Amino acid sequence: MKSPATFHGISVFVSPDRPKYELPAEAIPGVPWPEGFRDDLNRWARDYLGTWNIVKDGESLVTPTSVFMNPRTYAVFRRAAQTTGGTT
Repeated sequence: MKSPATFHGISVFVSPDRPKYELPAEAIPGVPWPEGFRDDLNRWARDYLGTWNIVKDGESLVTPTSVFMNPRTYAVFRRAAQTTGGTT
């Protein structure tokens, strides 16, 4: 998670997007993939399958001292906070 920003004393955490699929580090325990193969396949899988985030767009998880949101929601929140004089 990104280091928290604050908004009126409440910590704001950004939950990073994660790939929907990643190839494990080894095909068989102790047998690594050929050099560059895993990186290439993971790049392809990210482009083809996309990413996901535990926090849905437009939603946030709130505790008494913190707010958790995904990068897209945070960008909208940050623009709104800046136009109303808040800080993030």
